[in-house]
Amino acid sequence: MADKKSLKCGTKKSPLKVSMSLLKRYYISGWLDKKYFVALKYLQLYSPEDRYWAGKLFYADYLNWKKGTLSARDYEKTLVDGGMVASDWAVCHASEAFRRVLRHLSKQSLTILHKIVLEEQDVLAPKSLPSRERSYFNHEIKVQLCRGLDELVVFYKNKLR
Repeated sequence: MADKKSLKCGTKKSPLKVSMSLLKRYYISGWLDKKYFVALKYLQLYSPEDRYWAGKLFYADYLNWKKGTLSARDYEKTLVDGGMVASDWAVCHASEAFRRVLRHLSKQSLTILHKIVLEEQDVLAPKSLPSRERSYFNHEIKVQLCRGLDELVVFYKNKLR
């Protein structure tokens, strides 16, 4: 079996190395299985699979939005063919879908989700902290990530209904 950070595919002569996303690594290592304090109880509102699924959909919406912003047309140029193209509608639709997701998220969740899911960067405790505080910091990051993914699960489940 391949290591946790990458998968190998292709032929033996030319192996293609595909790295896993950070969210997938967190899912495998059990980070998305956290319970947190809600209404005087520790609860896990959604399964790790649901959280991972919501994170993937959030990343897909982000990529559609980003692709639309990169391929946006320059409206100062005169149009030769005239009219609106189908890609313009898709760009508008993707950007509006991503904006709706962002409006649904809380500020605390958005910062963690942006860093981990969209930028795929680890949020690490400073080395200067004692080990107890570093473990507390890591636990809080895991809880905030799970809270944010739960907000995404609620949004995407309502969107599919």
